[in-house]
Amino acid sequence: MLRLITRKEEKLQATITEKQKELFSRYTDAVREYQTMAEYLLFQNRFARHQDYARSHGRINDDQPSSRTLLG
Repeated sequence: MLRLITRKEEKLQATITEKQKELFSRYTDAVREYQTMAEYLLFQNRFARHQDYARSHGRINDDQPSSRTLLG
């Protein structure tokens, strides 16, 4: 999929003006930043849910420092 995206982007870049390239670059930067934030939040949510599940089933002892989450 990444290869396909790259080919499409290269084709688009070859057909647009410098002004359009700058706008497209800002757009793709914003999309990548959004995707990164979304992936981080998804990871954080899943990690917290796993911790809650493990805690509710007695698999985590909060009295042990090694079992505390880094995410707060």
